Amino acid sequence: YQEVADQFPEIPLAAFQAAVQFIDQQGTIWSGAEAVFRSLACVPEKRWMLWCFLRVPGFAPVSNFIYRFVARHRGAFYRLSRLLCGRHME
Repeated sequence: YQEVADQFPEIPLAAFQAAVQFIDQQGTIWSGAEAVFRSLACVPEKRWMLWCFLRVPGFAPVSNFIYRFVARHRGAFYRLSRLLCGRHME
């Protein structure tokens, strides 16, 4: 968001800082876990994940909980991923 936030004045900076933002082709803005699953659904082999998010009982609340937990502890998860994967995580 640091590079593109000014291109989307309709999205508050605080929203960018709090969670992933996904804007679909119709201009609808999605945030958090749902934004992740909607972006993954752009890849045909990964559409099943959005289907689960939208239709499997309990999947969305658990996904949202995990997303919020990781987002609140972003620094710790970043350090953990650096420890496990190194500097280059491509």
